[in-house]
Amino acid sequence: MKKWFLNNLGLKILALCLAAMLWLFVNAELTSKYKLVRKPVDRIKISILRQGQKIIMGDYDVSLDPEFIDLIVEGPKDNIEILTSENIIAFVDITSIKETGNYLLPVKVILPNYLRLVFKAPDCKVKVTSRQSQE
Repeated sequence: MKKWFLNNLGLKILALCLAAMLWLFVNAELTSKYKLVRKPVDRIKISILRQGQKIIMGDYDVSLDPEFIDLIVEGPKDNIEILTSENIIAFVDITSIKETGNYLLPVKVILPNYLRLVFKAPDCKVKVTSRQSQE
């Protein structure tokens, strides 16, 4: 047994060192690949979600203040690196509004899979006005 263990001892130590270095390299690569990172995404256009032929359609205008929103998202490094503002949907749901006036509504955000919203600006001011009253 002792002879088997000591036979090619230098090669065995070299193989063990190479295996340990390979394990460390692969482990570091996988850890950095799946490490969560944060990224600010600026100037996401806020859309308006409407449903059917409610009073808001036709002779009424809807204006938003602000029209754009800034976000901070978090996710795996690979997903964050390919993220653009076109991959994010931000909208205000006005389906429950039935008359003119000023409203303060939350901005809802839809992100790609594996991403999490860390920060978004506060609510959006929605102003519904009649086109006839503006003339």
